[in-house]
Amino acid sequence: MYKSIGIKIKKMRKSHDYSINDITRLLSKKNEPYSPQTIYKWEEGTSTPSIYALKALSEIYECSITYFLDDTVLTSVSLSKREHLLLKYYREDLNFKKIAILLYERHKQLKV
Repeated sequence: MYKSIGIKIKKMRKSHDYSINDITRLLSKKNEPYSPQTIYKWEEGTSTPSIYALKALSEIYECSITYFLDDTVLTSVSLSKREHLLLKYYREDLNFKKIAILLYERHKQLKV
């Protein structure tokens, strides 16, 4: 389901000529400490990074977080009408903190 996020994470890492250890070091500098195994799982699509990790990755790669969160991934998760509206605003870069919290809470609900 989240394979496309992993493919994009790996593609960006390779295009910037970073190793997985480089990414763990850079994420740690952004107060997002992760093990190399976790990043490998993201790239393989067996786990999904948090919205906070995606934000940190977007800063490292100097790209928009929406690069990772494409419509294919978002539509594979059942979202409410309110969540779709918030995502619309998010795509316009409005009120990121509120959206990040909402998506994080939604992610936690789906894991239970």
